[in-house]
Amino acid sequence: MDRNSFGDLTERASFVRDYSPPSQKKDRFSLCKTLKSIICGQLVSVLMCGTAYCLEDIKSRPKEPSGNISGLSAALIFPTYLTMFVIFIPFLARRGGENSLLNVVRGRGIKYFVVAAIDVEANYLIIHAYKYTTLPSVQMLDCFSIPIVLALSWLFLKVRYKIVHILGVGVCLLGVGSLVWSNVLEYNNTTPQNRLFGDMLCLSAGALCGVSNVLQEFTVKAFSGSVEFLAMIGLFASAISGIQIAILELDAVQTVLSLTPSQQISVLGFCVFQTLIYLLIAVVISNSSATALNLSTLSADGLSLLGYYYILNPTFGLHYLFVVSLSLVLLGVVLFHCKPTPLGCLVNMNMANHLHSRLSVAVHLDSDEEALANGRPAFGTTGAPYSRADYDLLR
Repeated sequence: MDRNSFGDLTERASFVRDYSPPSQKKDRFSLCKTLKSIICGQLVSVLMCGTAYCLEDIKSRPKEPSGNISGLSAALIFPTYLTMFVIFIPFLARRGGENSLLNVVRGRGIKYFVVAAIDVEANYLIIHAYKYTTLPSVQMLDCFSIPIVLALSWLFLKVRYKIVHILGVGVCLLGVGSLVWSNVLEYNNTTPQNRLFGDMLCLSAGALCGVSNVLQEFTVKAFSGSVEFLAMIGLFASAISGIQIAILELDAVQTVLSLTPSQQISVLGFCVFQTLIYLLIAVVISNSSATALNLSTLSADGLSLLGYYYILNPTFGLHYLFVVSLSLVLLGVVLFHCKPTPLGCLVNMNMANHLHSRLSVAVHLDSDEEALANGRPAFGTTGAPYSRADYDLLR
């Protein structure tokens, strides 16, 4: 069979048609996956409310004779990363082949280190912001992650949103607008010191959270799934946060260890809630997307503010805009989940790999590495030979 005939456009078009049906089948709407994503997303929202109240309690505690626990930031997230490391590294260590622990660290360790560093600093900034600003400000300003996720998903993951996705995002943003307006009407005008600095920390944390979520979506879907991601993030993030503790927060950690068990409840509660959040986030992202995750957690803003006002002001009356806000957010989340948002970068990558494998089988070619090692030209998906530099680029 003539090798050059496989560079013909007709043949390549037939390969694309052969590959398209499984891809389309995979991207169809799945009610089970949608319900799982929505439910887990709302559980994440409830747990985020729990972490917010724990941080408020830690911030409001008077200074202890041995130190001040409100100085904790990295020390609060270190147990979460350490727990993920202890739970998921054994699963990864049992794997063999190219997905073994050693091969993952060698091949993708730098990528996971970058993701872990961004995630640690995002959590560090958002926790640090509670010292300077209020819970309502934190809950509303962390919405800045949504435009970051939308932009990065469109630019780098090649996600192409449809009308229903744009409509879902718009409805969710209307819900946020209702929440902001209700906060303006009900806010008690108490302004902590350095609030502007705290708000800037919130915006920075929101941007880093958006970047972290997009990177998590890519690594979970492009590599070996959630177990590998949680194990590697636990490995690198626990090391990074541990170094920050040793440099910045050693005195605060010693203070926590000297507290009574009843005084440690808020610290322990935050660590437990944060660990569960990471587990559920992995489920949401693997079944939907980073954008869907950030839209789902918008309901946490309304729930947190509602509880915040009830705790500070028992006579607080439920404003109708709270109900409107939560309803709009949930409606927007459901609309966004109506159609899947496949990663265009992965679709292109998989199609290229499929075409190359079909060509190699059809003409009984050596593998690219063997051909180049023997001094013969290797053939790509176009049927034309490519050089060692081209092969390295494809890898």
